[in-house]
Amino acid sequence: MNGTRAFGAQSTGTEVLVGVDLRGKVAVVTGASGGIGEETARALAAAGARVVIAARNRGKAQAAMGRILASNAAALLEFETLELDSLESVRACAQRLLARHPTIHLLINNAGVMASPLARTAEASSRSSRATTWGIFS
Repeated sequence: MNGTRAFGAQSTGTEVLVGVDLRGKVAVVTGASGGIGEETARALAAAGARVVIAARNRGKAQAAMGRILASNAAALLEFETLELDSLESVRACAQRLLARHPTIHLLINNAGVMASPLARTAEASSRSSRATTWGIFS
C-alpha cells in the first residue's frame, strides 16, 4: 500500500480523521443539531477543530453539543443560528462568523430539508430548494 487508506460506505468520520490534527482550525457544520451533521461535528472536534454548529433550532443544537461534550469534554464548540431558507439569515450568520473567525478552514454543508410540504420563503423561492441547494451559496 502507498500510504493511502481505503474508506467505504461504512466508514465513520472518526475513522477518516485518525491521525489528522485540526487544532487551531475552525470548522462550520450546517445542520449539526443531529444525525450525520452531529457525528461530523463530533469527529472534527475529536480531531481538535473548533466546531461551529450552525442550525435553525437552538434547543436541538444545544442538546447535540451536550452529547458531543459528554463524549469529549475538551471539545471546542460554538452555536450559530442559521436559517438556510432565508438570505437575510445566511448573510447575518456569515457576518457574525467572520467577525469571530476571520478564517474558516472547513465548511461542511450538511443541512437539508426533505419530504416537506411546499412552502415559500420571503423571497418567494421553494423553502426546500432554498435550504438544501441555494442557501449554501448565498
